[in-house]
Amino acid sequence: MTTYRVTLQFEKDGPSSSGWWANLAVAERKFTAWLGTYGSLDGVLIQLAEETDDGRDSILKTWTTEHGETPGPA
Repeated sequence: MTTYRVTLQFEKDGPSSSGWWANLAVAERKFTAWLGTYGSLDGVLIQLAEETDDGRDSILKTWTTEHGETPGPA
């Protein structure tokens, strides 16, 4: 089963908060909500990733204040 993880990190190598969802649409809404709440803070990193049962982890999109939203990892 594929799960989707949204991670919010306030500074590089700093603490983070994550949530996991089975539904991509729900995870994308959380990504957008965290972007609206925290996206303007300096140094913030928000990522949406796909995790598969075999342990693969793929970053689908990333938000940073420096680069905005980009596909894949920062």
